[in-house]
This record gives sequence, C-alpha cells and structure tokens, in this order.
Amino acid sequence: MSYSQGTAAATGDGGHYNLLTALRTFCETTLGWTLMRYSTDVGIVSSITKSGTTATVTVPEGHDQVAGASITIAGASDGLYNGTFTIGGITTTTFTYTMSGTPAANAVGTLTATGSITDREVIWKAPGLSGTDQIYIGIKTYQNVSTGYYNWKLNVFTGYLAGNAFSAQPGRVSYNISIPMWAQAIPYTFVGNGQRIIVAVNISGARYSIYLGKFLPYATPSQWPYPVCVGGILVSDSATLYSDTTQTSWFKGARNNFAMKFTSGAWRTPEILPFGGPGTKVLRNTKSDSNATEVAIPGYYGLHSLILSENVTSFINNYGELDGIYYITGFSNAVDNTLVIAGITYLVLADNTRTGFKDYVALRLA
Repeated sequence: MSYSQGTAAATGDGGHYNLLTALRTFCETTLGWTLMRYSTDVGIVSSITKSGTTATVTVPEGHDQVAGASITIAGASDGLYNGTFTIGGITTTTFTYTMSGTPAANAVGTLTATGSITDREVIWKAPGLSGTDQIYIGIKTYQNVSTGYYNWKLNVFTGYLAGNAFSAQPGRVSYNISIPMWAQAIPYTFVGNGQRIIVAVNISGARYSIYLGKFLPYATPSQWPYPVCVGGILVSDSATLYSDTTQTSWFKGARNNFAMKFTSGAWRTPEILPFGGPGTKVLRNTKSDSNATEVAIPGYYGLHSLILSENVTSFINNYGELDGIYYITGFSNAVDNTLVIAGITYLVLADNTRTGFKDYVALRLA
C-alpha cells in the first residue's frame, strides 16, 4: 500500500482538473495501474447531421456546454464540418453550429468535439493484489462555470469497451455516485494498492472522500469473484456545490452514495457498521480503572472495521470489510489528526463538516 499527500493547485486548469492529474500520476506511476482511456473531449460524438449550413452534434452521454461556447470539431471526411465554431441550440445531449457551406451528406468519420468547457474522463485497470484479479475504475468530471460547481462522477466496471461511453461501460453502477469539488486549490491524500484507491480532500473546510475498488469479502474468490464498491458524497451527478454541508459521507452507509456489487451482479446499498449499528458508544475508554468494561484499552483509541451489512428479515448478513479505513471515535479527536496505533500511522477523516463523536474514520497511510 502506498500514499501521497499534497495540494492540487488552482492555477492553470483549476483544482478539480489538477487533482485528477495528480491522481493519474499516483495510480499509473506509483501503483502501476494501466491507463485504458483518458479523454478531454466534450464526450463521445455519435453523429453530426446537417440541415443546410446548420450542423447538429449528438453526444449521447450528455455534455455541459453552454450557448456561446467555442467548440472544435475534427475527424469528419467533409471538411465543412471541421473547425472551431460558436455553438447554440443547446439540449442535454445536442448542440448546433453554423458551417461555412452546405455539406452533401451527414458527417462520417471518427468524429470528435473539444470544447472550452471540457469534461475529462479516465478509466484504469488496476492489477489487483495477485496480478490476475483486475479491477476497472473510472472518474469523469462534470462542471458548469456559470453555476459554480466542479464535480467528479465515480464508477467501477466489470470490464472495458473502448467504443462505449463512460455511462455504458459493462457492469457499472446504474446511478451516478459523485463528489463535489471546486476550481480552487485542493489539499489531498491518496491511499492505494493494487485493488482500490481512497481519496480524501479538503474543499474550503468541507472534508470529502471517495472509495473505489475492492473490499475484503467474507467469502472465497470462487464464491465472490468481484467484490467491489463505489463510495462518494452525492447520490447522483447533480449540480451540487462543495458548500452544501448537508451532504453525508459514503462511509455512513445505507444511501445511494455507496454501492456494493453483490454476488448476483446487482448493486446494493448496505449499511456500514458500526455506523447505524451497535457498538458506537464504547469506542474509547477514558477511565483509569483497570476493570473498566469498555472495549478500548483505557485512555487509548481503538479502531473498528467498517463492515458491509444488511438486516434481512430476522437475521443480519455481514458481507465483508473495507480495506484500510476504520471507524474511530471523535471523542477528544479532530480531523487531520495523525495517530500512530500499534506502530501504524493513520490519518483522521471527518464526515463533511460534522464533528460529533460518530463522525470520524481513520485512514491507514502505510
């Protein structure tokens, strides 16, 4: 396991873009993940049709361009379609521009559209811990300058198809788990290995994190061949700003901002114990009495595994644990504390701006 800490600068492309660039370096250079795709295009263009001199571009996955933005079109066999244009006619999946003449037919070729407001998309293949249990992980930016949000969309896939859009990769979570970002400087911590990454960021005092990749199942590889999960902040790719402190972190569980791929292949939203479960009142023993009944050693912090769990009718199913992140009490604790427990260093993370004793987790750094 490796980790990296730093600050993604606000200069140049902006903090949310620079953070993705830093994460690429960490995943591809430090962890040795394989880059499957990195795109700075508007999106996958499925067609460009013409009506006189008006061209209509269809981006089936959707785009975030606005009227008056500048778009560069390339790859059409008829050069009238190619060039840099001011766009209009905005819908969720289309926009239009005016050509200098009337083409003979709709556009053909390997069509691309690159805009001044540009999504960035990355898909990796992580090798797993054995080198044979690959995991496909993806992040896609979406933003709107006028509204002021600069966010990431998150997913884990069962494979990779080069011709498919981000939202059409195999085995994906069907809803869009996301995380708010901003264009200013972003202090970050990355922790990763061959099977998962955890990203923790400080966005103007709000503390957000994501978990992408495998968890540790209570099952054999033949029983559960692809135990992966996706954890973020938002339950959709909404236009939510980083300043919305009502959002709850993924590690609280039982919400659509956390999804676990079940043995059947379906995505489920389990509880994450001890959040929402028993035991949250006995996490730090402050007594000097050697006969104290609390779980932790007197005066010390105790770590508790984050267990994926479901209450099914009259019994509880515990499916497995998250890798390298643990519940820790917030009693006499604070976000960004660095704790050494049994010789191992942990970084304390919080649920957004919350400071209650049930609002913290500890991230193992190495």
